[in-house]
Amino acid sequence: MSVEDPCDDTPSDAAPYRGPDRRQSGGTPVSVEVASDVDPLVPGVGDEKQPEPLHQEELGAPPAGTAAQVVHTREHAPPLRIPELGGTAEHRPPVPTPVPAISSRGWLVAIGGRLEDAAIIDRFIWLCGGSAARLLIIPTASNQTDTGRWYQRLFLRHGAARADIMRLQRRGDHVDAKQLQTLADATGVFFTGGNQLKLATCIIGTPLAERLHARFARGMPVAGTSAGAAFLSAHMIAFGQEGGVPHAGMVTTCGGLGLTERFIIDQHFRERDRLGRLLTAVAYNPFVVGLGVDENTAVFISPDDVLEVVGEGAVTVVDPEDLDTSHILEALPGTPLELPGMRVSLIEAGGTHTGHQVASETAAGQSIR
Repeated sequence: MSVEDPCDDTPSDAAPYRGPDRRQSGGTPVSVEVASDVDPLVPGVGDEKQPEPLHQEELGAPPAGTAAQVVHTREHAPPLRIPELGGTAEHRPPVPTPVPAISSRGWLVAIGGRLEDAAIIDRFIWLCGGSAARLLIIPTASNQTDTGRWYQRLFLRHGAARADIMRLQRRGDHVDAKQLQTLADATGVFFTGGNQLKLATCIIGTPLAERLHARFARGMPVAGTSAGAAFLSAHMIAFGQEGGVPHAGMVTTCGGLGLTERFIIDQHFRERDRLGRLLTAVAYNPFVVGLGVDENTAVFISPDDVLEVVGEGAVTVVDPEDLDTSHILEALPGTPLELPGMRVSLIEAGGTHTGHQVASETAAGQSIR
């Protein structure tokens, strides 16, 4: 059993997130808990079923790509020094920040929750530098105080050199230059699960979000599990209803971190019967491809948007390229939606998906019309 992040938008063991606490004036300093403060992983919740880590040579060749120096800025933020890019700039970006050119981006790793599979963990660490990986864990979404430390121990056990925790709980929490430098030094970022709306309201439009975009633009991998996976895209599912049939008003979307504009991501997918809400989300935004990620399963999104599935489950791909028409504009709330031509594909572990078509060599892929 793993520690799971009170899972995404419907945490079972904690009160729902209701926005930042505005009774306090001003922000509190954000702490970063460094790996040297943590004892070696000891047996406990989430530890008993962890497999032995894979060797790096089993994970394949490193991804190719070139670095690009991309910085976007915003009107209301104070000047922010970005050491790795040099100089000081005044920031005036749209939100979410435009995604960098394809060849310059880092890998995105969207995990469907209940992270246990060693192949997922080890491949993410490998993408971040293997034994030299310096990870930054952001457990903002979670209401559990030990979530960050659990993942810290997990990544150290699987061979990362460092695994630091940035504790940011409210939008007003102050992220100083030292904390931003921790991100500048990281070779990968990991968002835990919990409530994706909390992530959005705490991080989007802040200097931290800007720095995340700048590092991602230069090739740094970014991963998230459960709510952390939903947060990665520009269009984010905030919450919605269960069920396999799409209905008008079934889902609420909002802006996410914006590291990809190509996909919208849902998690705990088949376990929580979320096909209907993903179909509805894509119907509202028919230029994105929907990715429904099962638990203990990850989709690795390469810089050129090739999907690779790792883990015990599958990824459901909802593709609107051939969508003929939709009456979603006229549909009353609760009315089933007709979506002729919407394509649904199921990609299991080891499968790939390129563009709008399941790779023909992947036997696991099934096209459903």
